[in-house]
Amino acid sequence: MNSTNSTIEGSQELSVITTPVTFFISGLCFEHCLCGILALTPYMQNCCRPSSQHTQTPTLYYLIYVLNICALLYQIFVTICWFPQFLMTEASCLSMNFINCLLWHFFFTSFDAFILWKSWIVTDKSRIFFWIAVVCILYRIIWGIIDLVWSGGRWDSDIGCYYEQNNVSAVYYTIGEATCDIVATIGALYMFCKPENRLVTFQSMWFQLAKENVLRSLASLIICGIVIYLETSSSVNYQILYIAYTAQVYIYTRLANTEIVYKRQRQSLHSSSLKGRSSADH
Repeated sequence: MNSTNSTIEGSQELSVITTPVTFFISGLCFEHCLCGILALTPYMQNCCRPSSQHTQTPTLYYLIYVLNICALLYQIFVTICWFPQFLMTEASCLSMNFINCLLWHFFFTSFDAFILWKSWIVTDKSRIFFWIAVVCILYRIIWGIIDLVWSGGRWDSDIGCYYEQNNVSAVYYTIGEATCDIVATIGALYMFCKPENRLVTFQSMWFQLAKENVLRSLASLIICGIVIYLETSSSVNYQILYIAYTAQVYIYTRLANTEIVYKRQRQSLHSSSLKGRSSADH
């Protein structure tokens, strides 16, 4: 999660570069999470009203909301864990790193659930796809739990608190994330077969579908591939992994929050196609 190297000694020269880069990305992520929470608040309030008419299940917004909260809290805890010699004691080392790791897994599980839920909806709630998605999520959750057990904060009398990441669990829970992305992409492609999509031009629907689902899943797969490579490479410094993990959280948060924009575009696209069809009939 935080570092796949069991050793803590890092290059002082490299730290001069990686530390500001990591915190710059973390700051961007923190800001984007706040904006996402504020943008989602009206939707959440509307979903909580018993008399409101939902055109889309509020579960999707709940997942994005939780995802943003977890990412925001993660940025706070990872900042504390970044300076263990100043901000953590022997008593708080284990608990702080555990919470940090828990937020990490909760965030990615929420993102995986989000993209799988969205694809399940467009498959007309296919039972086959549902159970495949459940298996993928359970796989990700199981390896997340294993990672919480195998990895964690360690205290050394000489260097203080540090995080020790288990390489095996890190690779397998990342593979779980990639599997969720692949399954979600396959489910998104099913949208082509839905009869109601014939009301929309093929070119417009393809562009919207690619932008929403396919490109989002492919971006997630690329990030997962990079992270898996870095995690399995013994020559990669743990500070480089900090940058990769922070960038992964930031990119995933942006991918999830674009759902609000895409929703407006879908509504506009569908309305335009219906107006064009109505004009053609007359």
